[in-house]
Amino acid sequence: MADTPAATPAASKTYKGSCHCGLVAFTATLSPPLDDPAQAAISCNCSICVRNAYLLAVCPSSSVEFSSGEDKMTEYKFGSGKFPHYFCPTCGTSLMCATGDMKAVNVRALEDVDLKSLTLKEMDGKSV
Repeated sequence: MADTPAATPAASKTYKGSCHCGLVAFTATLSPPLDDPAQAAISCNCSICVRNAYLLAVCPSSSVEFSSGEDKMTEYKFGSGKFPHYFCPTCGTSLMCATGDMKAVNVRALEDVDLKSLTLKEMDGKSV
């Protein structure tokens, strides 16, 4: 009897995300998806990421599509100002940060993600 080949993970997956109150809603298509060990969620040690408990998944900005509230988000810059952070002005949920043509989506704002199963990658954001 031949061995059954292991299922290969999907090349990408689209996740629904939102703030707590629902003002801001979006989808983020991640390639590879979060359940693939090759896609590590970033745990950054900079002051804002620590305070907001960010776990970030990086993707091209074109992979994030808003269904509501993109124009409602509040931008916050600090330090060098290189990485603006975006949050909901109503409920305060920290949603993402951006630089150039890339976004780093807060995985904690995505639906149906098992945080315990994520592969984590430490980032030294204090030094940036």
